[in-house]
Amino acid sequence: QNNVIVPFKYNNLNTYDGKTYTVWLDNKQGVITKSGQEIVPPIYDAIYPMGNTMMVVKNQKCGLLDSLGKILLPCIYDGTFAFNKGLSAILHNKKYGFVNAKGEIVLPFRYDKAKPFKDGRAWVELGQNHFQIDTLGHYAGEPNQHYFTMYDGELWRLEDKTGKVILPADTQRIYIINDRFALVIKNNLNGLFDIKKQQLVLPCAYSRIELRQDDSGKKEFFSMTQNHLLGLANAEGKQIAPCEYDAYSPFSIKIESTNDLVQICKKEKFGCLNFRTGQIVIPCIYDRAFSWVKGQSIAQIKGKMGIIDSTGRILLPLEYHFPYDELSYSEGLAPVSKDDKLGFINTDLKVVIPFEYDPNDDSSFQNGLAPVSKADSFGFINRQNQVIVPLQYIQAHGMDSIGSKRACIHTDTHTQFIDSLGQPLTAWIQGDASPYRNQVSILAIAKDTQVLINLQGIPISKKYRHIGFLNDSVLRVENGKLGLINIHGTELVPMIYEKIDTCNSFFYSALKEGKKGFILKQNQKWVRSDEEPARLNNGFLVTMKVGTLTKYGLINSQGQELVPMSVSRITTMEQYFKMETNDGKTHWTQIMDEHGKIRLSGEYEKFVQYGYQTVRRAVVPNGHGGFAMESVKQFYFVQNKEGKVGLVNLASFEWIFPCLYDNLFQVKDGLYQLEYKGIRYYANENKTLYYEN
Repeated sequence: QNNVIVPFKYNNLNTYDGKTYTVWLDNKQGVITKSGQEIVPPIYDAIYPMGNTMMVVKNQKCGLLDSLGKILLPCIYDGTFAFNKGLSAILHNKKYGFVNAKGEIVLPFRYDKAKPFKDGRAWVELGQNHFQIDTLGHYAGEPNQHYFTMYDGELWRLEDKTGKVILPADTQRIYIINDRFALVIKNNLNGLFDIKKQQLVLPCAYSRIELRQDDSGKKEFFSMTQNHLLGLANAEGKQIAPCEYDAYSPFSIKIESTNDLVQICKKEKFGCLNFRTGQIVIPCIYDRAFSWVKGQSIAQIKGKMGIIDSTGRILLPLEYHFPYDELSYSEGLAPVSKDDKLGFINTDLKVVIPFEYDPNDDSSFQNGLAPVSKADSFGFINRQNQVIVPLQYIQAHGMDSIGSKRACIHTDTHTQFIDSLGQPLTAWIQGDASPYRNQVSILAIAKDTQVLINLQGIPISKKYRHIGFLNDSVLRVENGKLGLINIHGTELVPMIYEKIDTCNSFFYSALKEGKKGFILKQNQKWVRSDEEPARLNNGFLVTMKVGTLTKYGLINSQGQELVPMSVSRITTMEQYFKMETNDGKTHWTQIMDEHGKIRLSGEYEKFVQYGYQTVRRAVVPNGHGGFAMESVKQFYFVQNKEGKVGLVNLASFEWIFPCLYDNLFQVKDGLYQLEYKGIRYYANENKTLYYEN
């Protein structure tokens, strides 16, 4: 109707929050409603929206108004932050405090620095201490953390979350162990402080104090080190064993928790004491460390072994030798030697097969049979010590546990495979055959002549100088050069290599014509690389030494070259590759997608992940439609060789802000501050300019 709603008296007018307008009059700002009602007179130098409040600036001092213009805080403060959880940080006389939306001072002005509250916590600084507080001003650390260390510039003190001093500032350092104890350091020596009793329970006299746990993780005690010797304290911090034990790290050995035992060592002899009482349970007379299994451990004195329990009682006399120094049960029986003869004991430590066979560390029962020998003649016995295969062969190998479940016996010239009853499974095969592995055996026909045979003893491969397993399904073969075959004898990799080793599920490392490289398992293609290739997204990083420099390239899983080996550095950024070339004069950066397409190229000094874009994706859980919000890393901060910065969206490779600015940083989600020739701009990711100052 062409009615004048706002009189023509203002120098400028702008939308403030959709309901009101900011107005300027003689370089002063105020706020009016859409109907022209003046709710904030134009007397302020600046006005900024802060939720349901307004920060106002007058004579370089800040204040706070509510949405109706009522003064909550007068303009006497040096700065303020946006409200969060009903509180705003206020700067006054170089100290920060917090006020609520009513303008009431909730937390006093005592902090040197402060940030706004987020999720009920705010970061603050007090002296040289940087910590979080809750809305009551209490320390807010990890969940269930009740005590905090504070530093006054020289010494440390301990406080509870309300700020009450528990331990005055008279220590070099304090480390909180748990809600009960803290480690304190004076004169570079460690002591133990009981927080509940508020007293030092172990004096500052130790070079090291550590909290230990048994294997269940439920029982605790302390170890102390003094003059390179170990002592113990119980869970209450009371010393139970003086520092007189070897400190070579005996606590790396498994602790026996049933009787609260911890291993000790004195003058290179081992024993155990109770970590609750300090009582010595097993004296330090044994030559090897204990390893407890179900309350039992091997013990050794002067090369003779036996078994003791966790009370120190001898269960098996110390007069035996165990193969590989371990008691290894197979089908309930374990081989042991006594007086240079082999026998077997059961899990009750009873001798069930007498000591009458030659010592053999590889004798163990598989499918009811064990290979044994007398006077170097081999055969097989069962668990009842009955001879199943006569002891008349030059060698016998136990049952194969993978696939075939057959054992083998050998004469000077032939090999035969038998079942668990000792019955022949094959005829006598000329040559020396290995035990079966994955249903194949390597047969040595003559010197430097080997062949792969199947379960029937029939050759299934060509003859080679040497055959050996790389894994259960691939064998390495050699006739002057190395190659690979599978368990069916089929060639996988031709014999053109000087060296082949297994590396991982994608490739074999290989040496070809004196050059390092690897063979892709997918297509057996050889690729040159001086170092083991690293997996990057869907490709492999390859390298080549050029003098003292290392050049990098990139191939895909088929061995196709994506990037030639001429790049100084290659790294990944989500599904993209960043390639950098630096010749000392130029730093060239390229961004390539997973298909090998160059998406960005230029002389950039920095290119780092910076922001996020929230994507809304449709989901249909259990047939019901809905939406899920997902944060996707999209935005990257870029700096060119002139030092100018910008922001690029890697998803679309669109420049959000070109490299024109002197400075750029994210103020909050979706809002960036840009600086250009001394002027600051604020803009969103759609490049919409908000304001400048």
